[in-house]
Amino acid sequence: MKRILFAFVAVAGCGESPTAGYDQLTVSTTVSPVSAKVGDAIHIRTVLRNEGQSAVITRGAECGTGFEVLSGGVVVAPGPVACTAALPELRKFAAGDSIVVSLSWHGNTRSSFGTTYTTLEPGTYSIRGVIRVGEATFTSEGHTVVLLP
Repeated sequence: MKRILFAFVAVAGCGESPTAGYDQLTVSTTVSPVSAKVGDAIHIRTVLRNEGQSAVITRGAECGTGFEVLSGGVVVAPGPVACTAALPELRKFAAGDSIVVSLSWHGNTRSSFGTTYTTLEPGTYSIRGVIRVGEATFTSEGHTVVLLP
């Protein structure tokens, strides 16, 4: 099941504006392997796809990490994401279009604001895909991952 959060932004003086139709967009994530030693790579692939028959117009470009790691329902990695609040362009997300984000994670809390990070303790975590497109955030179901010592 997908979860979609959005807030429409008024567009004054433009020929097109953000549209409804976000329910046409599906998000899925694959995670491999589901068990790894802390420091080893876990590969995460998140896909946002327009499954509908018509275009969806959004304000702004893709922005986000591609995934979040949770422990006890709290996001613990990879860290905060710096996004531009006012993205001026409109993006037409045509029927059949996809955004694919493929990343590796090494069991750390690396932040997009710098290169400092800490390593998470061994344990069980949940990884879910997250893609932000303009004013909308698309989140996939979580996948259980075990970090080994």
